[in-house]
Amino acid sequence: MDSGSFLKSPVSTNIAPRPALVTSIPICESRAEVRPQTSKRKRIACQECRQGKLRCEGTSRQSCKRCSLLGLTCVYDNDYKRFNKRLKLQELTKEVERLRATQQTSSVSQETSPSHQSPELHLRPETELSPGRIVPESPVCAPEVASCDEVPNTYASLCEAHHPQVLGNTSLTAVQVTRLFRRYFKENHPYVPIIEEGISPDNYHGQSPLLFWTIIAIASRHDDEEPTVVGSLAPFLKTLLWQTIGSPPHTRSDLKAMILLCLWPMPTSSMSTDSSFVLASACKSSAMHVGVHRPYSVQDFSRIRTSPRPDEVKDALITWSACFIAAESITSLIGQAPLFVTDATLDAICNGRNDVGIPPDMYHLVLIWRFCNKFNRVMASRERRVGSLGESDSGVLLPLYEIELVQLRQQLGDNLSDDNEIMFLYASLQLRCYYFLESYARASSREGILKAYRSAVDVIWRCHKRDTDTQLFRRGPVIFRNALSIASVFVLKTLRSSNSQLVDAEEGRRAFNVSLSLLRKCSIEDNDLPGRFSKILSQLWCATPPESSPQRGLNVTSRLGGSVLHDTLWTWREKFGGQAPDGQRPQVSAFSGPRTSAPSSSNRTWPGASPDEQGHRNDVSHPTTSIGQPHHEQSAPLSGNCDMVDLDLDSELNNDWFWNEAGLSSLLTTDFDALCLPEAFNTNNNFVGHGASVRLS
Repeated sequence: MDSGSFLKSPVSTNIAPRPALVTSIPICESRAEVRPQTSKRKRIACQECRQGKLRCEGTSRQSCKRCSLLGLTCVYDNDYKRFNKRLKLQELTKEVERLRATQQTSSVSQETSPSHQSPELHLRPETELSPGRIVPESPVCAPEVASCDEVPNTYASLCEAHHPQVLGNTSLTAVQVTRLFRRYFKENHPYVPIIEEGISPDNYHGQSPLLFWTIIAIASRHDDEEPTVVGSLAPFLKTLLWQTIGSPPHTRSDLKAMILLCLWPMPTSSMSTDSSFVLASACKSSAMHVGVHRPYSVQDFSRIRTSPRPDEVKDALITWSACFIAAESITSLIGQAPLFVTDATLDAICNGRNDVGIPPDMYHLVLIWRFCNKFNRVMASRERRVGSLGESDSGVLLPLYEIELVQLRQQLGDNLSDDNEIMFLYASLQLRCYYFLESYARASSREGILKAYRSAVDVIWRCHKRDTDTQLFRRGPVIFRNALSIASVFVLKTLRSSNSQLVDAEEGRRAFNVSLSLLRKCSIEDNDLPGRFSKILSQLWCATPPESSPQRGLNVTSRLGGSVLHDTLWTWREKFGGQAPDGQRPQVSAFSGPRTSAPSSSNRTWPGASPDEQGHRNDVSHPTTSIGQPHHEQSAPLSGNCDMVDLDLDSELNNDWFWNEAGLSSLLTTDFDALCLPEAFNTNNNFVGHGASVRLS
């Protein structure tokens, strides 16, 4: 048959059906015959086999083979759940450390008072903040700042180290560690009391190496016995810091170390290399990652079931409050938007009456910085016209915040400490910085600037008094240095404008001199930020005659309240830092001249200068003039009890110190080999209420 006929032929439908599957019984009945229906209980594995995810062949009546071979106790529990061995090991390790600390504390208390113990050494179980950390019922060391020699013997025994420690090329003996820990708890800890007292340095190192070396670094600042520790420790501590940040989750001790490094940063020579802002952001994120910002709901941020004790909640609130204070102090100085936008925990703290037990001074700081956070957030988020602040509704907002400032002072009460009085004045100064961003034609703007000047002068005098009494700028956190920097800039801008006729210029000049001397005291090493900033202020003072121009607005307007500071820095860059606009050369100060202690400047080449100009630059002479006096007047002694302090500012006012050998100029590349820095000095301790006049040599 051909293919065509095949296609045309009909298809046969007589297909034989498949034979049906014949079974004698149904499927269900066959299965019933093979596997009889008998009621059997579900087999339950023992705890050891369930933990190891192994098959258990035992029963509730007899031990399984695995437990019998290994000699384990075979226990059957229907409600048993597997646990993480690593976390369990960490909990056991902390428990061992807690028991050791308890045993050490009890032995010390028995040695100090065999017949009857002092009430300060009685320990309460509810004061345990976490396993491995205990706190006495009342602080052993006095809260007042005192010298290390005045530490009680009981506290010295509690904080005694028994093992040497090494980080990088820094090696400390047990005696050195003990001395630095005593110094920290007596001089630095009262300002930010976020870590526990009464634990030995060895236990601190076991809990967090970062916290241990942070305490060492802070205590070694301005240390006369070990002046090289902080410099040699700084690079290795930074490496340890960023290694710890890169290994989450972080313990509460690690978070406290980050907070302390934000408040006592390592020395650096430029604001661009200062990592405080980055560290503050990382610290806030790390705290939120482990639920510190929600201490009452910490279970929601944990993998294991936990129930926080009241003392742990208190410790979390103190840590979160300190993190907020550190972040706000940093962002307000550099002119960035606040890191804390909305936070229910801080709102609850500020709206209450400190029922959670936060230390009173820290509670007042939270209230002050919460007010700063409020107006900084509003100023950062409102609409700007022509890309500039102060062009829309600041004339309405600022008077309203002035009213809230008065209400805040009433809320703080009469028991505000001297340090927090400075912080309150600093908050008012930050608020009034925004008047510089307004149109000066408004009467409210001029009035606000004059109020800011009054606050700035008060900040300087109070800082001077506190430093005389307690060495504030050698022991305190960087917040006070920030307040002093903003205040000195305000005084400079006001006295070097037409507003100098409306204020007490003589008092402002003395306050400016004192601010320079206090900034010098903040300096830890040569060419660090406070030392360089004092040079910048002195150069701007002498280069700008008083009443040279009417009060004008700011060129830098995008950095919120910090625009005043950064506008001043850019003014210096344009005049002396090689950043002059339109190709103009840096200005030569009228007081620059030859230096006696530095190499001759005749061999230095000035960028963009002709040979005649080279000789003219190198042969300028200057008279002996006071920093506080106009550049066309001779220096005259101040009336009153004023100390005449010679800062040797001739090398600072000579622009040679800025240019390096290659003829390059920037804030990051500077030839400081030829710069002769003045020796440290101290003002008279009996001197209160007046400034120190600075005289050029």
